[in-house]
Amino acid sequence: MRHGPLRRKFVPAVGALTLALVASACVLGIAPLPLGGTASPTNIPLGAQAGSLNLPLSCALPIIGNTTFVVTMSGVAGTTLGPGQQFSLTGGHGSLQVPQALTNLGVSIGATKAAATLTDLEILAAGATPSSINAASPPLSVTAPVGTGVTSSVMIPASGTLTIGPFTAGPSGQVQISIGAAVASITLENASGPIGGTLSVNCTAPSPVVPLADITIGGPSGQAPQKFAISEPIPTMPVGFIQGSLNIPLNCALTGASALTMGAELTGTLPAELPAGSPFYFQDTSGVLEIPGSLVTALIAATGAAQASGSITDLEIDATGATPTSMNAAAVPITINPVNLTAGQGLNLPLPQSGVLTVGPFTSGAAGGTTALSMGTATGTLQPADASGNPIGSPLTLSCDAPSPAVTLHADTITPATAPVVSAIAPAAGALAGGTKVTLTGTGFTGALAVNFGNAPAQFTVGSDTSITVTAPPHVAGPVDITVLGVNGLNVTQAVDHFTYS
Repeated sequence: MRHGPLRRKFVPAVGALTLALVASACVLGIAPLPLGGTASPTNIPLGAQAGSLNLPLSCALPIIGNTTFVVTMSGVAGTTLGPGQQFSLTGGHGSLQVPQALTNLGVSIGATKAAATLTDLEILAAGATPSSINAASPPLSVTAPVGTGVTSSVMIPASGTLTIGPFTAGPSGQVQISIGAAVASITLENASGPIGGTLSVNCTAPSPVVPLADITIGGPSGQAPQKFAISEPIPTMPVGFIQGSLNIPLNCALTGASALTMGAELTGTLPAELPAGSPFYFQDTSGVLEIPGSLVTALIAATGAAQASGSITDLEIDATGATPTSMNAAAVPITINPVNLTAGQGLNLPLPQSGVLTVGPFTSGAAGGTTALSMGTATGTLQPADASGNPIGSPLTLSCDAPSPAVTLHADTITPATAPVVSAIAPAAGALAGGTKVTLTGTGFTGALAVNFGNAPAQFTVGSDTSITVTAPPHVAGPVDITVLGVNGLNVTQAVDHFTYS
């Protein structure tokens, strides 16, 4: 999804998705601190993407006026489509965080809950027909508690998942999935029933567009309708980020073997929007290389091997609307540890063997354009060995073509270069239980939509364009980046925004 959390599809549509390929932080420069070890599904079908997106929606309510609802959306879609192919977004689910202004209104009139009915949630599909489908048809009803000090969020739908579609892909180009306008009605209630009238909520589509998924159109026409699903839950993300996983089929060749198709399952996290000229990274990145059983059988037959090890030495990430235009995520080879071989049994090789990696920095281009990353070629080696680990012959070269049609890992709208800048924080440390009052100094804070400590959202008050007061949320020990999401994107993380929990 773009993948993401609509982990992604939305109410979601498909989350995000996007994802990132593995890379070594030590090779690619200083990386920002991790967002916090997100997990990813492990059963994504070949050719599918799943992900999650967390974004703020600007909404208008009677009495309250303009306020922000934070929406998390997750779901599943394909990575490519044939011309004219029918497709649906599946596994759609998400959550809606009730804004503090609405909670305060409810408390002031004695309400204990808010009953909401979502009647319109437009999922837009540029490059497909129809160009929009209402994901809230029939309407979706949810209830959230209201109380002093209560931060309420509700699941959408209240149970199960949504399927959005069918759409039909155009003849060529790309299908871009995004979220449009939303309409809901809210009634504040207590034990005796409704209090007052119904509040109408009207939310505008994010501007600029935040892509939930980018799906390349290519290959033969006449393909069967596409609909994927996974059974594992999709994790959520901090506001302003997108995280997801996809499983890409790769056409590869191994020395002495015929051409074969392998799978590369990839997961990572990145900003949902990019200011012009800003550096950005894929974080919390990991993957799985899926070697088919037919190749294992052929390797055993040709060499008598009982084990194999190796490395990935070239993993190209191609970029448009950004620099550099290509980056080798495996400039420092990614090791494949020795594994036992059994005829007919495929191998799932984790990349890296443990932990996560970071790829970057890329730098976004000019405002108004689009930054898109796609997967390029990949190269590695496999060394056959006997049961004792002694090498058999020379290493075999594994080479994989860039996916065709192309698989977009992520596409971001480039916003004007007026994202928030954090120049100082005080204090720079606090307790694990949270509660520390922190003052952020910088620029571009007017209209700030969210503040995160690592992956934990925080309560905050904007004092001026240059000052924010924020309450540190609970967190595990260690340093985190403080990120501020403004109307034109996130601040670029740097050493001055590090907050340490102890």
